[in-house]
Amino acid sequence: MEKKFTRGSPNADKVEATKTAQSLLKKLNTLLEKRKIVDYSVKLQKNKVLLVLPTMLEEGKREKLVQAIMELQGSDNIKIQDNKGPARLLSDEDIEDQFRISLQKYIPKETKVSGSVRDGVMTVYGTTTSAYAREAILDLAKETPGVKKVADQTRLPMAKSDIDLANSVMLELGNEAGISVYHLQVMARGGNVFVTGNAKDDKSVKLATDVISKVSGVKSVENAIRIPGETITTDDKLRDKIFDSLIRSSSVRARDIKVAVVHGNVFLRGYAASTKEIIAAESMVSSMPGVKKVYMELEPRL
Repeated sequence: MEKKFTRGSPNADKVEATKTAQSLLKKLNTLLEKRKIVDYSVKLQKNKVLLVLPTMLEEGKREKLVQAIMELQGSDNIKIQDNKGPARLLSDEDIEDQFRISLQKYIPKETKVSGSVRDGVMTVYGTTTSAYAREAILDLAKETPGVKKVADQTRLPMAKSDIDLANSVMLELGNEAGISVYHLQVMARGGNVFVTGNAKDDKSVKLATDVISKVSGVKSVENAIRIPGETITTDDKLRDKIFDSLIRSSSVRARDIKVAVVHGNVFLRGYAASTKEIIAAESMVSSMPGVKKVYMELEPRL
């Protein structure tokens, strides 16, 4: 016969306390993972959570961690202890090993990166997959127990051509299911990516920047993707003004020229009648108020 517990009965209270403790244990594990704490142990002990922290944890880092733990709901049921094993000073080799383990665990794709430690100073070497990845690696190095200072000797991948990089960005954006973007234009110059277009919502705009940042070879992102219904932007006004000036110009035939503006950076794309016409278009647009820089993608029509 199945046993049923009524609310308020001792058995029901015991079951509820166990569930609460298990939920707290899960939250604590998640917090420790996010803080990249290793060599710790947690367990349930009479519906209380016992956390044993590693002795290698630096004092400042330990204080911040304990403060974060105390902010968890139900933290009164957490008991914190330090590992009772003998504390020891971490050797440079220990620090290198810990960094390698953390790198494999949290950023496993960065297989061409390593860290060398001397007197607590870590130098990070190798080629990262992107500027975004390099930031994450350096943060991980700074968080490694025993590290006093981090020296960055990493390199970005060999630069792709502007066209190849723009195509790579377009491909990655197209493969990301969470992004709903249309009328998309992507331009690249020396690792700097400029993108315009329309997106369904703010989430798509933010996700687009995140996806582009992780593409190999990208140094920076200028994201001017808009949401339909937004008011006319400064870029819109500048684009219209530029196109109007090109139309009115007697030295430039504008029918084959397309204008894209991203945060004041102007891209002139398409064809012109001659090299002389290309020079005239660049000179005219670059002198207009509000233009930061002009990128020429015009070709003479043969």
